[in-house]
Amino acid sequence: MCFAVLFALASTAPQASAAGARVMVSATVLKHARLSMTDQPATLEVTAADVARGYVDVADAGQISIRSNSPRYMLEFAVQEGFFRRIDVAGLGADVMLGATGGVASRRAAGPAVTEVVNMRYRFVLAASVQPGSYPWPMSLSVSAL
Repeated sequence: MCFAVLFALASTAPQASAAGARVMVSATVLKHARLSMTDQPATLEVTAADVARGYVDVADAGQISIRSNSPRYMLEFAVQEGFFRRIDVAGLGADVMLGATGGVASRRAAGPAVTEVVNMRYRFVLAASVQPGSYPWPMSLSVSAL
């Protein structure tokens, strides 16, 4: 976005005040996006049944709020390596399939300045070496304006 403002400058000198002066000023607002997360689980619980089935579903994986002045932004999912074969992400409008180390999802917002709230859901497809147990939450998210 670019805004232009026109200022009239006055001077105390008699000739300058009669003639006037104009200065053009412009400002550029840089694109930005900010992500906040609420209610994200602290751990991922993997049961023996999950290991036998090959995946863990987390239907209530927290809520993300994205505030951006850009109509497009990108979510980046960083994942603990060696833990998964892939991750399926739901809740973003279209399902996203991430690789074993994470990935990115591009989103188009409803307008140029928006706050979007998304309830996240995941299916973690487990690597063959994963054992039942309680693990620290294996994923982090970040956002960038496009």
